[in-house]
Amino acid sequence: MFSSLPSLLPQRLDPRATKDVHDWRPEARRADTTGAVVLCLALWLPGCQNTWEPTGETDELPPSLVGIGIGPDHAVVPLGEQLQFQATGYYSDQSARDLTDIVSWQTWRDDVLHVSSSLDQEGLGTPVDVGYSRIRALYNGLQSNEIRAAVTDAYPTQLTVAPGALSLHQDQTLQLTAEAAFSDGHRGNVSGTVRWVVERASVATVGATGQVTSRGVGTTTVQAIYENGDSPVEAEPVVINVVPDSVPVEPADLHITSVYTTVTEETVSWTVDIENQGGTAAAGIWVDAWLDRSSSPSAPTAGDGYAVISLLEPGEQQDVVIELSGVTEGTYSSWVLVDSLAAIYEGHSGDDNNDWGPENVSVGPDSPPATGPDNDCDTTNSSTCVDWEEGENDTGSTDPSTDEDTEADPGDNDESATEDEGPSPHQGVDLAVTYFEGWSLQEPDEVLYFIDVTNHGDTTAEMFGVGVLADVDEPPSAPSQPDSLVEVDQLLPGETAYLSAVVPGAPDPTWWSFVLADVASAIDETNESNNQDEWLVTP
Repeated sequence: MFSSLPSLLPQRLDPRATKDVHDWRPEARRADTTGAVVLCLALWLPGCQNTWEPTGETDELPPSLVGIGIGPDHAVVPLGEQLQFQATGYYSDQSARDLTDIVSWQTWRDDVLHVSSSLDQEGLGTPVDVGYSRIRALYNGLQSNEIRAAVTDAYPTQLTVAPGALSLHQDQTLQLTAEAAFSDGHRGNVSGTVRWVVERASVATVGATGQVTSRGVGTTTVQAIYENGDSPVEAEPVVINVVPDSVPVEPADLHITSVYTTVTEETVSWTVDIENQGGTAAAGIWVDAWLDRSSSPSAPTAGDGYAVISLLEPGEQQDVVIELSGVTEGTYSSWVLVDSLAAIYEGHSGDDNNDWGPENVSVGPDSPPATGPDNDCDTTNSSTCVDWEEGENDTGSTDPSTDEDTEADPGDNDESATEDEGPSPHQGVDLAVTYFEGWSLQEPDEVLYFIDVTNHGDTTAEMFGVGVLADVDEPPSAPSQPDSLVEVDQLLPGETAYLSAVVPGAPDPTWWSFVLADVASAIDETNESNNQDEWLVTP
């Protein structure tokens, strides 16, 4: 576990005496003038715009630090190399400042990856041994998000950079992300390891971790080079056009298209679908949820829970899940906000569609029945599922009073009615595949798969198998005979198992691979729909 933690960290909504490292989340504190609980967000928000337009409100107080972000996330670094991490502070006046040199860096596995806080080496990661570690930073009572890094003894074989092209006005910033494929099948962020080369520094400059800042009108290229001894690996150059302010550049436009909320007796989770409806990629997108507040949240701020999207290209859509545990019984007014720190430039009108709410959320034995289209939630137990689709209900409000006539009569609770009731979401075991990728290796010919399986339920899962079907024509169903089987002895509620599997052979030309959690269908689950994932393996 992390060492040297301060003894007076503020507590979040879900107070637990101990935290499993696979379920570690930042703590919560009261620091918002609205009175809402503000999470000590640590935000890797590299695609930030540091200029803003006044809102007309006057605030003579000095800007306060709202969140700290560290990156790069999901980094992979070989033994013998080094990796530079960066910490960015985000303030209430919508400014961002580099805090790399003044935060305190911490690692979960210092015997795998050491991150320095020493003078002139702040944030510099040095691999110690092959494995995985997690990193976070502390400053002034705030703590950052936890990011994941892998140390490998392999060498890079391919390098790509996203986004592939940029159009910017002067004095704008946007993060480039370099991703490398390694000979052992790892694939990860190497933005802090590669050397960034810019063709014309008078047009744009690039930082050590890939953050581009436009300087003058013109065109230039930025290239990432992985110095691999005598065999450097180079990515395709990224073309950057910096245009005068008189030339329109369509910015990113982040939009919440739907929100689906699941409520059990003590847990509220939001599934939020985000779309970039603009013309520019957005990197480091943070989505926050508030359980109870009286008005729409106004950025920059932070909520009771959050999730992050690393990159959304124009037209791309992705959903995230935000979950709060330990919620007491009651009825709440819920809100969701995308780009909660106003760190992504969306133009003059792009910020007008970033919130969603208010939504009535009831927690406890008298929770109202589920509402929303095609909702198959059990309305006779203590769970509520609410689905709000864009355009169907712009305010998204649900009025519990409309459900009074559907309240079950206690006299109707006979045996047959009980048998017909299905389990509510998150009750019992709920295994979900939360990560799945496969990579073809050449020596020897085999495919290496990485799998994360999370138990979203409230009951421990005992003895189950996770199976990989390497090359199939259609999605499989359990029970199935896998090509590779990984056995899990036990998975506690909220815990994630980080697994790997190997299948001999070489894709020719590709393999359509699937993974099945509980491949033998040995466990009775509340939700079987999230037990599967797929990946197209290429040579």
